[in-house]
Amino acid sequence: IAVINYTLMGLSLSACRRNLEVDYGRHTSEGTILLYRHKFLKALLEHYGMPRLSGVVQVDETYFRENQKGAMELVNVAPTAVKERKPRLENTHIPSELGIFGPEFACVVTGIDSNGYVVAVLSGLGKSSSQILEDYFSDYLGDITFLCSDDYDAYTRYCDNNAIPHYIQPSDMKKIVRKEQKDWAEKHNGRELAEETILKRYYQTQGLDRVENYGRLSFAEFERLKAEKHLTLDNIDSFHIQLKRHINKNLTGVATVYLPLYLALYVFKHNWSISHNKQHP
Repeated sequence: IAVINYTLMGLSLSACRRNLEVDYGRHTSEGTILLYRHKFLKALLEHYGMPRLSGVVQVDETYFRENQKGAMELVNVAPTAVKERKPRLENTHIPSELGIFGPEFACVVTGIDSNGYVVAVLSGLGKSSSQILEDYFSDYLGDITFLCSDDYDAYTRYCDNNAIPHYIQPSDMKKIVRKEQKDWAEKHNGRELAEETILKRYYQTQGLDRVENYGRLSFAEFERLKAEKHLTLDNIDSFHIQLKRHINKNLTGVATVYLPLYLALYVFKHNWSISHNKQHP
């Protein structure tokens, strides 16, 4: 029970060991504490699971570098690109040969609904496919009024197959808008070009953000719909920043094989805070 409490508080293994000694007079190794922790996290994942999202749902992927922390022997997950999987020591950086869409990165598909509830599922190494999305994530999608995503075709297929209105915001949209504004300023003596003007021009050809499976809307109708339904990817982007900070910095990385357990803990604490009107620690 003490280890469960320390885990929920976010204490490190060394802090758990010291607290067990001071508070309970128990001299327990960090390896044993880690075993207790993983048993708890597995039970948390199996018995509490994750919620079904409803309403307006934002969904996207985020990526974590493949991690074999604690392994006695390293496995080369990209044999076609690298000769040997070398250890990534502290304060050293070994660049990826294949980028985040290759097997050197683990893909986590995440979703957040209009109530703030979250789901995060490890889909495997490399970019998820539409079949993986169906197999790993669709069980968590309930009564959806709009699905908000980037323009990855896996989400488009899912929405088309299930007749779900789909708000699409290309992942490079903000970059395109900034470039258009910069180019305009250079040609017009530093004058600013409104973002709405750019979006309206692209909307005529459906080149940037748009809504599918909802009929044809004028640009004004589209902008009103976005404002009324809060169609955006801002919430999921913010959640990704918090999640990656927690996994990569607070936990100093997690072995990929155990990543689902730590995702389950983080999601459980987040959703509990939503249900109880508390701030997520």
